[in-house]
Amino acid sequence: MGRYSIASFYLLSLCSGFLEMGALFWGVSIGLSVVQVVLLGICFQIGLLVPNPIKFSKTGTCYLALGAVASVFLSLCFFKSLFFFPCLLISRLLSASTVQSLRGFYLSEAPLLYKRLCRMTGFVLSPLYCLPVHLGISLFFIILLAFTQWDVQKLTVFKTRWTRLCHLVFLHHAHYFCYLYFLLYQIGFLLREQKEFCGLAFVLGWIFYSLAPKWIKTSSYSTYFSLSHFILSGISIGMGLFVNQLFFFLLFWSMTSFFSGTIFFLDKINQKFKECDWNSMDYAQTVGHIFGCVLSLAIYIAFQHSMFAVMMTAAFLSAAAGLYMYSYRKLVPV
Repeated sequence: MGRYSIASFYLLSLCSGFLEMGALFWGVSIGLSVVQVVLLGICFQIGLLVPNPIKFSKTGTCYLALGAVASVFLSLCFFKSLFFFPCLLISRLLSASTVQSLRGFYLSEAPLLYKRLCRMTGFVLSPLYCLPVHLGISLFFIILLAFTQWDVQKLTVFKTRWTRLCHLVFLHHAHYFCYLYFLLYQIGFLLREQKEFCGLAFVLGWIFYSLAPKWIKTSSYSTYFSLSHFILSGISIGMGLFVNQLFFFLLFWSMTSFFSGTIFFLDKINQKFKECDWNSMDYAQTVGHIFGCVLSLAIYIAFQHSMFAVMMTAAFLSAAAGLYMYSYRKLVPV
């Protein structure tokens, strides 16, 4: 692939980060409830799951993109009416499926660090989100498709295989997404008078996470992973205790970036032992996202809209990931 293809992937990564976070901050600004904002996040994650294990043809992806354009347009037409929120949910699902299907075509050539930097740029710009901008991005996807030479001629379904390593991927991402969209709502709410800083506040938790493969130098993967997830469990509880105090809430959130980056250890382990393929790990990751979101939403509703209960659930999942790694290393010496 040439420079055009790599540049397209980076731009798609930026758009993905922008759409995922932007709609949530925007939702807070127009008065959507916590439950509605989290549902927007869940629909986006379901959309990301669809292209793995299903690989769409160029025509199939074009239909997804056209559906995204239509649903965003209908969201504009029905703004604040009875049909507005259902149309918005559908637009989230179809937009995520479109961008993920396109990104999947270019994925193998792109360094992970640069991909994360592009997503972080999208996060920073996310407060600029509005429906007309979303519509413009959806139209851009269709234009990009016209210039893309697709290597999948027909719809293909890949088989995934769940291994112990996939279980670890699942638990790590379930922990993170258990509180992620609640955190975004809280950032949007606490910074509602300075909403242009919402993206920057969120990126505080991504800085060292993105640099983790560069600055963490260790061969004791299991020990470091387990210890980091036990610490993350405590940090999650701290976030729950200070959920309404902006400074301490963001302080604990920024602390997560020092330890959550240990997820890259699982890639190192897989490179060494060849336990599972990339598609299976990616599938486990996105299923973990959805499970964490749905579980936390159920906990939030069951415990009478308690953010602290959500953070405690995240703490439990993080500790479970640390304990599971401890049992995993008994079988695989890492």
